[in-house]
Amino acid sequence: MTRQTQFSDVCGGMNELRRLAAEEPDRLQDQAPDLVLPMLEDARYMIGRMAERIDEYRDLAKEITRLEEAIASVEIISHTPCDTGSQAIHAWVRRGAPVDEQGVSELYEAVEEVRSVASAQENTLRRFKDLTLQLHAAFEQVRGERPWLLAEADRESHVSQLQRRYQAWLPPAPAGEILLDWMTRDRLTVQEGDRSDGQPVVLFDDGGAIPMSKIRWDANIRNFYPADQNLLEEHS
Repeated sequence: MTRQTQFSDVCGGMNELRRLAAEEPDRLQDQAPDLVLPMLEDARYMIGRMAERIDEYRDLAKEITRLEEAIASVEIISHTPCDTGSQAIHAWVRRGAPVDEQGVSELYEAVEEVRSVASAQENTLRRFKDLTLQLHAAFEQVRGERPWLLAEADRESHVSQLQRRYQAWLPPAPAGEILLDWMTRDRLTVQEGDRSDGQPVVLFDDGGAIPMSKIRWDANIRNFYPADQNLLEEHS
């Protein structure tokens, strides 16, 4: 379950505490429980979220190790039967390609030796493909919907798709435009279905979580904050 944070990252909250200590020490002292503790809980929540993400990468590393071992253990296919069978077929041809019972039997045996190598290779290729697809699945799981492979030429189209998808929830300018840009540059993800009102929650890679329509942008600190958080507006 996500919780709304006062800033998009831990540094935002910690910097605000430093500012309060330097510029408004009396207010900080008088309202310490209301000012300090929520930011501390935000920081712990964001650190916890990033720790979960780190665990996802560690799980990916374990899966890569498992798949590497599985790939390394796939049996190497010997070409010896193919070479032996080929030599036998050449010898059969040199003998005039006899099609009596013995000649045909020798040909069949040689053909099966050649084919056995191909069959083993087909099975090996299927195994390699299966393991590679498992690796891809592990990659996709840790990637989620993050646009890691989005080409610059496709960015504009992707922005248009995001605008249509989230048009009911996008915040006003400049936050909306910056938010869309961050979405295409893998600096955040969007979680849907977590709130009763259906509103998507923006999950910043630095740990913060803010409902999409509440997001605002502060140009002074170049950071996002929720609209109902008046801390920045009062003291910027």
